Amino acid sequence: MPAARVTLVTGFPNFRASHFVGHLLENQSDDVWAVVSAADATDAERYRARLPPDQSTRLRFFSGDAAAIDMGLSGKEYRELCSAVGCIQHLAQIGAGTGSRESCEAVNIGDMREVLELARAAARLESLVVHSSLAVSGDRQGDVTEAELELGQRFPGPESFTLARAELMARRRSDRLPIVVLRTGQVVGPSTNGRVDTLDGVYLLILLILSSPQDLSPLLPDWGDAPLHVVPIDHLVRAADAVSRSRAAVGATLQLTDPNPMTVRVSFNRCMKIRERLSAEGLSMPPVGAALRRDTLLRDGLQSILWRPRTFINMTFRKVRYGTEVAERLLRDAGLVCPSLESYFEHLVRHVAQTIANPPPKVAKS
Repeated sequence: MPAARVTLVTGFPNFRASHFVGHLLENQSDDVWAVVSAADATDAERYRARLPPDQSTRLRFFSGDAAAIDMGLSGKEYRELCSAVGCIQHLAQIGAGTGSRESCEAVNIGDMREVLELARAAARLESLVVHSSLAVSGDRQGDVTEAELELGQRFPGPESFTLARAELMARRRSDRLPIVVLRTGQVVGPSTNGRVDTLDGVYLLILLILSSPQDLSPLLPDWGDAPLHVVPIDHLVRAADAVSRSRAAVGATLQLTDPNPMTVRVSFNRCMKIRERLSAEGLSMPPVGAALRRDTLLRDGLQSILWRPRTFINMTFRKVRYGTEVAERLLRDAGLVCPSLESYFEHLVRHVAQTIANPPPKVAKS
């Protein structure tokens, strides 16, 4: 039996899970275990190889499938998890615009089902942190509190629909299991540099502003007041770690986002000013055509928003406000406050500009 607390992380090595694992290994004494699929095994081992020895020895991988019965593990391995795991951080999910109905059912619903089964059997479990999304509010407008979930909302796609179903599965077991639900806005890069693997959501809005050959200001009256609900990954991992160690958080649902979000109109004005500074520094956006030819992923995203900017904004940003009272109260004791987007917005803009000007090299998968 491990001497330290064992935290099981699902979803590794995705963006959120990788950052969370790094946070635990660097700042806590937990042994960190992860169920890794065969398809992700090479990336997982590369991640471990970059760690210092004192951290790599605390990271253990189990080869399996989190959506399969007993997570695809052998009987001996599954019993080991049941006897040792003290915390589960359920970070596996398919978010907006990234999955088919079948894949969303398999990951968002299937993984949740197996995580809840493991939690029920885990003899030493202190907390199960369910990572959900503000997208579970569907097409709602106005104010959304942390206690609300089922209010007749409709969903634009299978991702948000299955995430809402998965959260409901967890909430229905909260009287029997030590569950904490974390709903996040769009997870962006660290507040120190804004770096992410893929440009989506607010990054595409920035890309639209930086690259558009047309004056977008006529569109502002339509969607300028829409708030941008985001949370930087460094705040997310610290918050998820803190609530996993708080008895007061058990049974709570927290909405992690800036309580006073920047609007699209403000971001537009800030982005234009930053673009002027970048140009003065010599970091100018290349011609749109050059960016399109160089990178297929950027081409698809850029073309879709340049051709239909109004549709992109209406589908991505809505006039809804999320209450954060529970999150603020529980995280205040840990000294954590969600940073405002305005405080690190320039990092996001610079990351987009640098990505377009100097796209990262493609890594061949073995």
